[in-house]
Amino acid sequence: MIYMLLILTISFILLIIYLSYKDILSPSFVMLFMYLFSVISSIIGFLTWNTEKNLNLNTYILVIIGLLAFCFGELAARIYKTNKKKFKIKIVNNRYPTDIFTLTSSFFIIITIFIAIIEINKICKNYGFQGNSLPQMLKFFREKNDILSGGNLNAAYDLSFITKQFIKICYVLTIYFEYFYVKSIIDKNNKNMQNKYLLCIILGLVCTLLSTGRSILFHMLYAFFVMYIIYNRQSPNGVNLNTKNFKKKFIKIGIFLIIMLYALMPLLGRTNTGGMIESTSFAIGTHIPTLNRGLRDKTDDMILNGINLTFNNAQQSLSRLGLIKNYKNSINIWYRFKNYSSNTFTSLYAYNHDYGIIGVFILQFLFGFIVTRIYLSIKKNSNLLALIFYSYFFYTIIDQVRGDQVYGLINIASIAFILIIYFVYFQLFYVKQITKEV
Repeated sequence: MIYMLLILTISFILLIIYLSYKDILSPSFVMLFMYLFSVISSIIGFLTWNTEKNLNLNTYILVIIGLLAFCFGELAARIYKTNKKKFKIKIVNNRYPTDIFTLTSSFFIIITIFIAIIEINKICKNYGFQGNSLPQMLKFFREKNDILSGGNLNAAYDLSFITKQFIKICYVLTIYFEYFYVKSIIDKNNKNMQNKYLLCIILGLVCTLLSTGRSILFHMLYAFFVMYIIYNRQSPNGVNLNTKNFKKKFIKIGIFLIIMLYALMPLLGRTNTGGMIESTSFAIGTHIPTLNRGLRDKTDDMILNGINLTFNNAQQSLSRLGLIKNYKNSINIWYRFKNYSSNTFTSLYAYNHDYGIIGVFILQFLFGFIVTRIYLSIKKNSNLLALIFYSYFFYTIIDQVRGDQVYGLINIASIAFILIIYFVYFQLFYVKQITKEV
């Protein structure tokens, strides 16, 4: 049935290409492409790690319904019309940051990096780390925090609250400087300005490697890619991206990201037990085989009653505020595939575990509808704030095949992150007045 799923996914992609006018940033196209990429990788895995040769019927039905529901959500969002009056805050979107802001941001990110390294060094010593190499220390830190994952680390083994907030600010600054860098490239501004923005971006990407794995680094890269395509479409200086030359560059960038994915494994506490093709095919293709194993072996029986996988982060936040009692932390269940282990079941597993197949359809439909409305607001109104949000949180669409990302954002940390995005936005773009738009 894996080959049947491959054929159906390709068919869905061709249909979405037709219905969305060949828009490669269409949420459904991106989501389907990632599932297709994962299915192909799992088929490649038959040569090495993948022991799940056949998908059971439940897996097949769950994936098909999940894919269709998301696509229906996008189609509904494109059909939906609203004539409601809107209140619009007029801002100066064509501004660039001042040199003082750029310089201050660079120093802030550098200071944050040094503070994080000092704290990580102290934490690693608490764990018993004896080495002197920074890569070894980061790998050690990552491995220990993987073991104690779930957000319940003892204070002696976790970064301080202030450092975590500094890191969030660095992430937000990186997103905005990605936008300014893209804007300056397409608008053909002077190289000196571009280099200043690029420096801030590089520093921000370094910061992502200190407290997390590869995830946020790739989130930033996805954001840059999305910003470039969307701003290029909207700018009068934009170039035609539908050329053989651009397609070749796109393929080269994809290959580069795959190589980076493999190269960063040792630094971030991952073990390369096979070659690049084997390890990469596992990293990208393990999700559906893991889902299949979980449904076949009835992983639900291993999860305690009362644990909600979809909104576990929201429940944890409410528990910390004292608004709910008897909160039960989510658990990680790992499955072995020869020399590898996986705990990524796709987002569909959590929805199905908590709310059944109807819940899968509703949650996927809502996600597809909401993210498409945001995307359309960017295309139709050149909404800069929506562009920032859509670009950064674009990973929630890409990572659907790994696990739930969008509903997991409902928590205190994400709210704080969003507030920082708003704060920086209104600092950078002067608010002139509030007018009523009819």
